[in-house]
Amino acid sequence: MEPNELKAHGRALVHLITHALHGTRPTRQWLEETDLAAVYRLSKRHSVSGIAYAPIKEAVAAYGEGALDRSLFVRWHNRYTKTLTRLIAYDLEREALSAFLSEKGCRYVFLKGILLSEYYPAIGMRQMSDNDILFDPRFAPDVRRYMKHAGYKTVSYGVGCHDVYAKGDLRFEMHRRLVSRKSPDRVAVRYYENVWKRLVPAGKGTERRMTDEDFYVYFLSHAHKHCTGHGYGIRFLIDTFVFLREKGSTLDRAYVRAELSRLSLSDFERTVRSLSEKLFSGKEEPLTEREEEFFLYCLSAGTFGTYETSVENRLHRLAGGGRIRFATRARYLLGRIFPPFDYYLGKHPVLARLILPIPFLWIARLLRGAGRGRDVREELYHLRNAK
Repeated sequence: MEPNELKAHGRALVHLITHALHGTRPTRQWLEETDLAAVYRLSKRHSVSGIAYAPIKEAVAAYGEGALDRSLFVRWHNRYTKTLTRLIAYDLEREALSAFLSEKGCRYVFLKGILLSEYYPAIGMRQMSDNDILFDPRFAPDVRRYMKHAGYKTVSYGVGCHDVYAKGDLRFEMHRRLVSRKSPDRVAVRYYENVWKRLVPAGKGTERRMTDEDFYVYFLSHAHKHCTGHGYGIRFLIDTFVFLREKGSTLDRAYVRAELSRLSLSDFERTVRSLSEKLFSGKEEPLTEREEEFFLYCLSAGTFGTYETSVENRLHRLAGGGRIRFATRARYLLGRIFPPFDYYLGKHPVLARLILPIPFLWIARLLRGAGRGRDVREELYHLRNAK
């Protein structure tokens, strides 16, 4: 999609979301003049079809079914219903898991979308592809047994900084740490090394919570990781707006500024805060050039970014912000074929500690890549064409 076309559809999507956030509806004329099929497709790509559906539903109720193509309305309605059903299922599963963790004496913390959904105007507006929970890693074997008994398949265990469990379209990521020790952001790794010291009792069992200030800082740190990796869609801009609308007046701003400065996130936070306010406040303020570029970057990303963005961002880091040359591409390629020791320590901790099997893991990686020809060709294409 061309940038101008993407921006036009993105603005239309923002228009719908703004109505949802303020409990209003678009005019019939706007509905008739807007390519709503394209807006619907974009809303799916960014996992915001639920919140975008709310004003559509209100408009159809007010103007009649003729205000919208019926087949499109049915698809949108069915998707919203499926999202709502999934969120209710998440609530029930999470409540049972929380009771188990408290019974075991295991401290846990709900992360990201689980808490942010509380600040949206209605249930079903904040979609979640998974549920993220930080827990005391000493209880990992107990959690694994519980999840198996509850019908979940273990997708990964003891690999990286979180264990993953899935059942149908439900997915839980049980975090042993907030930031992987392999993260290139060494400041964030050190900052969140002893995160339990920053948590406060939530008043229910062994649940803990971050203070509002620490939650906002972590939210931005996590968003920045995505933005500088694969990219990040507009949902986190909506999250920023609803959180600050709910909590902004009571935040300890001096503390937040100091912590953001420690993490080198001050400029990022200013851009995100300003852009989210301008997009969703309903005041229709003009964006700065930097904000326009960042908005387009988010629109092009989809929910969790793209392969192309990931390749380009990694190349720019290797180039130190300078020009991407042949040597930069060669370093990237060698790093992908022969990852550093830390990679294997995360993927195959037992074998990696023996060190000797690593050449065999290199061979296994090459063979696995040969079996994923389409993905390899796509990555090489983006590697060759990155600017």
